[in-house]
Amino acid sequence: MGYLLQIETDYINLSPGLTLLQNLISTIQGTIDIYQAKSDAYGWLRLRTLNTTIAIAGVGLATSQIASAVILAQPNDYQQHFRFRAEVFGWSVGIGVFFAVLIFISLRFRR
Repeated sequence: MGYLLQIETDYINLSPGLTLLQNLISTIQGTIDIYQAKSDAYGWLRLRTLNTTIAIAGVGLATSQIASAVILAQPNDYQQHFRFRAEVFGWSVGIGVFFAVLIFISLRFRR
């Protein structure tokens, strides 16, 4: 009988604290859900930005490679000179940057 009285006393004393803790847990869970929803929304935005960046870089690198291949395929007498290779590198980078910027602008207007 002593144990039952002790349990009832403990229940009466601890019950308000339990209700407070349950409310606090519910509040924290709601806050976590809100942050999770924000993270999911911004996660899609980050993924789209990453995909756009990869597309722009891919176009830039591809056009740069094509440009250097076309320039190097042209027959001339000084293909082995450093000046020619530096000129080919400069042109290929310039063409790659041009097309990367062009894709960037077209993707910006498409949104």
